[in-house]
Amino acid sequence: MLSSASFEMKEVDQRAIYEAFSLNIEAFITRTQVRDYKLNDDAFAEAIVDIEQDLQIIAFRRLKNVAITGMSKGKVAGIYAFRLFRASIIHFCPGKSQTHYQHDKAVNAVIALKTAFDVVNLPLTTISRPLLKELVYNLRKRHMNQETLALVIDGFLQR
Repeated sequence: MLSSASFEMKEVDQRAIYEAFSLNIEAFITRTQVRDYKLNDDAFAEAIVDIEQDLQIIAFRRLKNVAITGMSKGKVAGIYAFRLFRASIIHFCPGKSQTHYQHDKAVNAVIALKTAFDVVNLPLTTISRPLLKELVYNLRKRHMNQETLALVIDGFLQR
């Protein structure tokens, strides 16, 4: 069992996150043979700004707690996954106007979760496949913010 022990993150390293995100996309592309896709760099940059702001807000709101115990891995992963997913960074079939690969959102969700788990040095396999499917479904179809997602990930890590 992996604990949701605290995780200290001083600042967001945009280059490292972009590289992790890109590697996760490349792994997906290699497995699926999908070749027609585009990354929206502006959306990625906006997600990074939002991640930085969310981390600062949580740290400020929980100043005493964060100073003593740090921020949980679930909180950090939840913020990253939520913001990277919401940004819709990956677009498939970019050459066709108004046409998107039917699984854009699902792929964005999985890549965002994988990247978020990479950031806090946890294998995505920490979450069982059925729970991962549920998490992707909730990200895509239901209202879930970064703090709710963080609580869910913390809960999965405590199993």
